[in-house]
This record gives sequence, C-alpha cells and structure tokens, in this order.
Amino acid sequence: SLRLDPRSLAAERYRGIEIDVSGNGEDYNVHLTTTRSFPPWRFYKHSFATSSAWTRNRLPWEDFTSESFRRALDPRTINRLNLTAYARDFEADLAVSRIALFA
Repeated sequence: SLRLDPRSLAAERYRGIEIDVSGNGEDYNVHLTTTRSFPPWRFYKHSFATSSAWTRNRLPWEDFTSESFRRALDPRTINRLNLTAYARDFEADLAVSRIALFA
C-alpha cells in the first residue's frame, strides 16, 4: 500500500500506471482509492497477469473498474495505491521493481 498526495501526484497529466512485475503466474490487482472512497473498501481496480519473467504492464486510467462507483476513475482524486492478491485463495508471490505513471 502506498499513500499518495493527489495534488503533488498530478496523475491527470498521465494516461495511467506502468508496473514492472515478476510472479508465480497468478493474476494480481492494482486497487486505487480516491478522495471519494468512503468507506475505504470502495476502490477502482485493474488486474494484471504475472509470469516468472519480468513484465511491464501498462494500466490505463479508463480500464480501471469499480463495483462501488458509477462514474469513471478521476485521476485527480487518487490518494492510495494497493497491490493485492484478491478474491480467491492462492499463495501470493509477487515482486515489483518499478511503479510509474506513463504519458
């Protein structure tokens, strides 16, 4: 989990998140909470696959979905990023070498 300051992040200037990962072949998620995420289990998510090889995943803002929010993610409001092994029983093994914003 990583807290973010929406004002200094300026995520609206970018198209999404880029993440370099290696893992055990399972799918994982990026969960983004926003200044509108109350209660805290309201979030936007994007899944990504892993393999034993290092892989760069580009996750555009428009591809983040939410079961709680009806409107699309507003990057100006992002205040937390979480990497999760979510909604099923498996052994998590995820390595992350880089998280960045991409234009």
